[in-house]
Amino acid sequence: MKLSKNIAKITAAVAGAVALGTIATATTANADSIYTVQSGDTLSVISYKFGHDLSFVDTLASTNHIANKNLIYVGQKLVIKDNGEVAPATQH
Repeated sequence: MKLSKNIAKITAAVAGAVALGTIATATTANADSIYTVQSGDTLSVISYKFGHDLSFVDTLASTNHIANKNLIYVGQKLVIKDNGEVAPATQH
């Protein structure tokens, strides 16, 4: 009888962990991200961090009203939407 109770507890714990992982994944998969520019970042580095190719650099620049793609600032914030679109979080 003890073995059955232990197996039930383990099964419930595993099922709970799987359900929690699924919920957490579903929640974060649809969330927009705010990215804060770090020292050494470039638009191309940020583009690759989010799994995009170099064409995403132009999207980052135009959506965030960045005139010079080679000039971004540490602390500057970019909103990166779950579908990969970018919207400005702050003007710099």
